[in-house]
Amino acid sequence: MTPIEFNICLRKIKTNVKAFNRLYKFYFPKIVIHIFVIYKNKSLSEDVAQEFFMKLMEMQEINYVTYPNSWVYTIAENIAKNIVAKEKKNFAESIDNIKASVNDEYAYQLYGDYWEKLNKLDEQTRKIIIMKIFEGYRYKEIADEMNLKVDTVRQKYCRGIKNLKFMSQN
Repeated sequence: MTPIEFNICLRKIKTNVKAFNRLYKFYFPKIVIHIFVIYKNKSLSEDVAQEFFMKLMEMQEINYVTYPNSWVYTIAENIAKNIVAKEKKNFAESIDNIKASVNDEYAYQLYGDYWEKLNKLDEQTRKIIIMKIFEGYRYKEIADEMNLKVDTVRQKYCRGIKNLKFMSQN
C-alpha cells in the first residue's frame, strides 16, 4: 500500500467500510507479526492489533502520514508498552495483596490476641509496630517509608507498645 492509498483510506476510515477493511486486512497481520517479534506473545500481539484499530477509529483529525509503516508500528509499539506496563502493575498489586493476606493470616495464627489488640490501634501506629517488630525495619527506614520524622516514628512506636501492654493487662 502506497502512502497516498494509505492516507486516502485513513481519511475515509470512519465513513467507508471498504477503506477500513482495506487498512485492516493490510495492517492487522503486519502488526501482529511486528509485535510478536518484539514480545514473543501471540495473545498480546493480537490485542495490540485490535487496540490499534480501535484507536484509529477514535482519532479525530490525522495529518498526512508520509511513512505509513513507521507510523503504524510506532503506535502499535506504544500500545504494547502500555499494555505490558499495566499488566506488570496489576501483577505486582496482586502479589502485594496475596502477601498481605498471607502475612495477616500467618500473624493472626501466631499471635492471636496480640494481633486483635494490634488491630485496635490507629493505622499509622499499627503499621509502625508491624514494620519494626515483624519486618525488622529501623526507625530511620520506617520514617523514610512513611514520610515522617524519626522522632515521630519512635514516639508513635513507644506509645503503641504502651497501649498494647495496657490492653493486655485489662
